[in-house]
Amino acid sequence: MDIPLTGSLFSLDSALTLILCVLAIEAFGLLVWSARDASAPRFANLVGNLVSGAFLVSALKLAVNSAPPAAILLCLTGSLFGHLFDLSRQVGRKS
Repeated sequence: MDIPLTGSLFSLDSALTLILCVLAIEAFGLLVWSARDASAPRFANLVGNLVSGAFLVSALKLAVNSAPPAAILLCLTGSLFGHLFDLSRQVGRKS
């Protein structure tokens, strides 16, 4: 299945924007849930995954829109730091 990059009713760029919006809504929902319910997962334990995912989707969105390589690299670096934050939280919990 070939997904057109531009010129259609629902382009890849629009899909990536929708994914970023869903990620933002998910982050807000998790933040509210963790603030209201003590048995909910702590938001700090989830933020690394959310941030790294958002940066990866942003990097893909930039690449689809022919952004400068430096901008894409910044997003990929942000994703790396999100993953490293997540790993540090997981290692800290197991010690």
